[in-house]
Amino acid sequence: MRDPFIAVDAGTDIRAHARALRRAWEAREPASVRAVISQSWSRMASAGLDPDHLHPRRALSPEAVDDARAASGLGEALPALRRCLGGLALDAEHVMVICDAAGRILWIEGHPRVKHRAEGITFTEGMLWTEDSAGTNAIGTALEIQRAVQVFSAEHFLSEQHMWWCSAAPIHDPATGALLGVVDISGPMRTAHPHSLALVMAAAEMAEDVLRYKLAVEENRLRVLYLERTTGAGTSALVGAGGRVLLAHPAGWIAGPVEIPPGGGLVALEDGRVALAEPLEVAPPAADGAWVLRLIPERTVARPRLRLRLLGRSATAALGEAGPLALSLRHAEILALLALHPDGLTAEQLTLHLYGESGNRISTRAEMSRLRKLLGACLAARPYRLLADLDADFLQVESALAAGDVDAAFDAFRGPLLAESGAPRVAQARDELEGALRRAATGSLDGLWRWLQTEPGRDDLAAMHEFLRRAPAGDPHRALIEARARSLERRWGMVAIARVHRLREPAA
Repeated sequence: MRDPFIAVDAGTDIRAHARALRRAWEAREPASVRAVISQSWSRMASAGLDPDHLHPRRALSPEAVDDARAASGLGEALPALRRCLGGLALDAEHVMVICDAAGRILWIEGHPRVKHRAEGITFTEGMLWTEDSAGTNAIGTALEIQRAVQVFSAEHFLSEQHMWWCSAAPIHDPATGALLGVVDISGPMRTAHPHSLALVMAAAEMAEDVLRYKLAVEENRLRVLYLERTTGAGTSALVGAGGRVLLAHPAGWIAGPVEIPPGGGLVALEDGRVALAEPLEVAPPAADGAWVLRLIPERTVARPRLRLRLLGRSATAALGEAGPLALSLRHAEILALLALHPDGLTAEQLTLHLYGESGNRISTRAEMSRLRKLLGACLAARPYRLLADLDADFLQVESALAAGDVDAAFDAFRGPLLAESGAPRVAQARDELEGALRRAATGSLDGLWRWLQTEPGRDDLAAMHEFLRRAPAGDPHRALIEARARSLERRWGMVAIARVHRLREPAA
């Protein structure tokens, strides 16, 4: 077969092919099946799933199905899907199945006898039909790989589905590109046909066309409302679903997409300017998610103060007069990097600094999106940079050292920069800061003593020996440093001896 996502072609002996697949399934021989199926079986194995113990889970009670249908956004496409697939499902002994993006079955319609058989394998509304719940199947696998696929007989991971075939295609939101769900047709094994895959793909495209048309009608209505409210009222734009700029006044001042924070408010634009996002007030509330974006003149924008405390074992940030922000380690690393690079970093540069050569820009963008929800207009893009008056403890240490004020540097130094971080550029900055502080400390005996009280200094044997070389016999600190040096030498010696013993042990 030329298409690796089709399970059978017009010349396939259905029964013989089913028997061959069953033998491959029983022997757990993924090499004997199509790549898309073997990859799915591998995902099952990696997740520790066993076909003898896996059972589809219920995701929705019968009472909750209607609410999930309304929330899915697929209801508007349902009439078109019924026209495309409903008659075929009745005539050809199939069922049409529609799931949401989470893999929850929202509608099953079609031949009554086939629907009854589907109940025997819990293939019913409200059930979860993802791979981790129902094993390899067209719906779950289409959700996993984000493309249309047909699954036949023992290609299914669960044996109770071996008498079935199914073809499924994903449906995407035309406004945002986000996955809305999957449309599927399924039936008894004997009714399998290669054209079913093309048919569900066409049905999915038809559904997206319906949604695209409804979106265009709604967006035109929003444009009219926007023009009524804003023409001649300064620089502004209408922002729709997915941050798309639907209209701008004057034309072309903003391109988008624009990431609007939940509830609106200040928005940092990619060029560093700041705008205010307000909901477009309409009735009925069908325009939820439409915003009027008004550019704020630069002279009226007061830069907020961002305080970063990233030295030591706990990292905190505070914006303006608000309380501390809940920072993950990754967000603290990003803030440290942006503080080190006030002119900004591209997505590629930030990825390299965070993850090294193996980094993925998609991961970086996802983290920046989450961080923007905390910082709002303080975080700009292209390049990523902070739009705030910065007060960072580790930069205070650097400034004090640059001014030659060693005492002030030690007063500000509370510990290593993000001690738990393994981000390459953060680790480099941590080493550079500690190295600069140590070099400054060697200028005086008092400086050495202060360095030896810091976290990195407590294990600095060379600095201990230097302190003991310089300290007079009556210095009250000598006894403590001598004891600490002996303890460290003994500990390191024991480690070295243990390493030698391990090297001498015969190989197993």
